[in-house]
Amino acid sequence: MKKVLTFIAVTLLSATLAFSQSAVINVTHDNMTDVSLAPDATDTRTITITNTGNRPLEWNIMGKGEEVFFQKLDYADPMMPENQDHVIYNVWITRDFEEGLFNAASETSYSGSYSPEGTLWAYGTSDTITFDRYEDWESAVYPPPGMVQNMVSLFIPASETFYDLDFYNWQQWGYGGAFSYSRVEYPDWLTFDVSEGILPVGETQVITVTFDATGEPYMNMAHVVIESNDVNNPVLEVETQMMVSDRMPEAYANETTYTFGDVTYGESASMPVYISNAGLAPLEITNVFSNTAQLSVDQTAFTIEPFKRGMVMLTFTPDSVFSHTFELSFVNNDTAPANDTIVYTIEVTSVDTLTGGVVETELTHTMPSNTLDTLYFTVTNGDGFAQNFDIKLAPVGDVVFFQKNDYA
Repeated sequence: MKKVLTFIAVTLLSATLAFSQSAVINVTHDNMTDVSLAPDATDTRTITITNTGNRPLEWNIMGKGEEVFFQKLDYADPMMPENQDHVIYNVWITRDFEEGLFNAASETSYSGSYSPEGTLWAYGTSDTITFDRYEDWESAVYPPPGMVQNMVSLFIPASETFYDLDFYNWQQWGYGGAFSYSRVEYPDWLTFDVSEGILPVGETQVITVTFDATGEPYMNMAHVVIESNDVNNPVLEVETQMMVSDRMPEAYANETTYTFGDVTYGESASMPVYISNAGLAPLEITNVFSNTAQLSVDQTAFTIEPFKRGMVMLTFTPDSVFSHTFELSFVNNDTAPANDTIVYTIEVTSVDTLTGGVVETELTHTMPSNTLDTLYFTVTNGDGFAQNFDIKLAPVGDVVFFQKNDYA
């Protein structure tokens, strides 16, 4: 009996020791949010990982931007802004009720290997893909349902930005064109000299983090994500921020002509008008005005971040019946003389409140046979608006009703 009890005690002790063995991660780092650089300059900071546990620590490190979720429902109008993922100012990802993705900023439908215009794609995550693997969307992902539950990297040459897309669904066979994904910008301005490893018990790993301002906008933010087999802290994040000096905004308009349909005199109509920032610093809109009081906007001053777009709601309230072309001007802080005021052409047409109708009147005149005679009558417009009308003469005689019943 004594031997049995001893065996049980030893077994329990061994199980307790095995269970208590675990890796424990400890992370310290330099200040990662005070990085200020001149254009094209670099700087470094360090992150230190220490294994204070009693088993090897497996770890990896990466940069990660803000996560954005986008969804387009079945049969949603792809040309409506809420059904487009506005990644940057000139890339608006969407799709129609069927077929593939297209860029609604410059396309109205999917056009094969050309769409989405201004984008390149590849399967995988942005940090693991060599640039020569990027190609047009159709070539990269066909057939599209394969994107679901697989990471896809998107590269936009205009802004030189990379994004990792995780697709959740893709509606097939023309049943409405729904799709959804989460999108995370890959901060290629943030790199690490070591990205993964295994730390023995008590050992330390110093990681050099490089901040590179080349081609980057005035402000850049991301998280450094450290994953490990520490069961209590499997994911740790460190905030980073890099400011870049001497960056300039660039005012940009995807289209400069907007047209109102017929607007009834005495009523109003509204539409959004967009202006974008293709530069690397905030675009300050300091005034928005028109050369007519019949056009008004909901705001006259606002700020647009780099690679984003802003909007005003333009309202047309006609004071008479006419067709005309007006101007809408955006005054901004773009230092290029040709861009400090962006002028849009606004085409308007107003119509009167007449709804039209049919007025019947009876004319009676007796004529001998085989003769020609002339009658005169007057149409008066007393409404103050221009009127179009037609006159039709129809003979009036006895009306005869006839009916045949079923099976007669």
